[in-house]
Amino acid sequence: MKKRLLLIVVILTGLLMSCEKETTIEIKLNAGQDTVELNFDWVDKGAVLKVGSKEYQAVTDDQVDTTTLGLYKVEYYYEYDGKEYKIIRYVNVVDQLKPIIELNPGIDTIKVGEEWLDAGAEVYDNSQEDIEIIVSGEVDTTKVGTYQIIYKASDASGNTTEIIRYVNVVE
Repeated sequence: MKKRLLLIVVILTGLLMSCEKETTIEIKLNAGQDTVELNFDWVDKGAVLKVGSKEYQAVTDDQVDTTTLGLYKVEYYYEYDGKEYKIIRYVNVVDQLKPIIELNPGIDTIKVGEEWLDAGAEVYDNSQEDIEIIVSGEVDTTKVGTYQIIYKASDASGNTTEIIRYVNVVE
């Protein structure tokens, strides 16, 4: 009887010891956008420390300046059970958007011999820099035809756009 009891105790102890699992601890980035356009908002999706099935929100003191191009390092950390866990997210602030050119309203159909006045155009860009518009093309007001005036603009990041104004000279 004592042997059976001892055998049962040994078996139960072994079963209980084999059931104990070591708790896994890991820090992970939450899925999020890590490339942001210049002067647009960046939403920090953060990071979590997973302890078994529980999650704890990691913190950061780092900032991303979306008004300045560059690569930013955001380090998240969380202290658990006397140990600090860290993970890094890199956020790239880029300028990939072309400037936007809008034609000013104007009279673009004239009769032969009349004077044509270029109403011009306005340019807007997410960089908020002053961008010059380069204008090319000519209108020969002495000849019937359709003429193209091309407005071209480039920002400091090399993004370029153009728009065409069509001018009709009629009889």
